[in-house]
Amino acid sequence: MDSYATAAQVYVAGLVFARVGAMVMLMPGIGDTSVPARVRLGFALLMSLLLTPLLQNTVPGVPTSVGGLWGQVIHEILIGLMIGSVLKLFFTAMSTAGEVISMQTTLSFAQTTNPSMGQSSTAVATFLSMLGLTLIMATDLHHLFIGAIVKSYDLFPFSRAVPVNDAATLAVRTVADSFSLGIQLAAPVIVFSLVFNLAT
Repeated sequence: MDSYATAAQVYVAGLVFARVGAMVMLMPGIGDTSVPARVRLGFALLMSLLLTPLLQNTVPGVPTSVGGLWGQVIHEILIGLMIGSVLKLFFTAMSTAGEVISMQTTLSFAQTTNPSMGQSSTAVATFLSMLGLTLIMATDLHHLFIGAIVKSYDLFPFSRAVPVNDAATLAVRTVADSFSLGIQLAAPVIVFSLVFNLAT
């Protein structure tokens, strides 16, 4: 006897994929533009298929209207983008440090494509970004990113509204902390450049 997925199962899988897909597209490493879109989508689909059975009983009923259905999908996408953006913004500390170092050492004219940022940046910033990504993978920190996807359903269940104010506050704090960390990483070069300029 053939077995088919019910409408409720398809609905749950779609909601899970909406959030997971948004997070994966912004996740450092797997979400970089240098990674083929099929690989990113495949990873998001695999994560969604693994999580769907675990979340089957936590999803509210299927909306009776098209507007309600799209509203729930957009809700999940927004939460995924919110969490993924925080991870992406914090990772920009390495790029910030590289840009500052390049300006202090007159290497800012050496431009190259930064795969992790998806845009052109200085050679030093690209190197530090790749170094940071390598360290994340080598130390298994990417497991924390995957864990964040799973834990997001405890913190932001399907029935909870998008915390717009908290998200805005978190985004501002993340940008500030990322910039501060980037300056701290570049501090030795800044001090050396200052001393060198004063001495000459």
